Amino acid sequence: MKIKEVDGWLPIITTRAIMEGKECVMVLSLDDEEDWVALGDSEPGDDDLDALSVEELIALDPTIQDAPDLQPGQCAVRIDKGSPWVVETE
Repeated sequence: MKIKEVDGWLPIITTRAIMEGKECVMVLSLDDEEDWVALGDSEPGDDDLDALSVEELIALDPTIQDAPDLQPGQCAVRIDKGSPWVVETE
């Protein structure tokens, strides 16, 4: 499943740093329950996590639309915002 193909109002778990534009998405994952998670460079604490819609996240970081097709239990990672995505199995 590609992030750009899901319902735009679907919630995605992310960090406040990404929501505030301080970090870009470096890890995009689809867990076994088919929940989406988007993380940046820093290791988030429980207080740092929040949710927004896929549509809102794409508006903050349009490059996530280039992430490859993911199956549940996989994630796409990249070194920086301009690097290609690489699929890994969690």
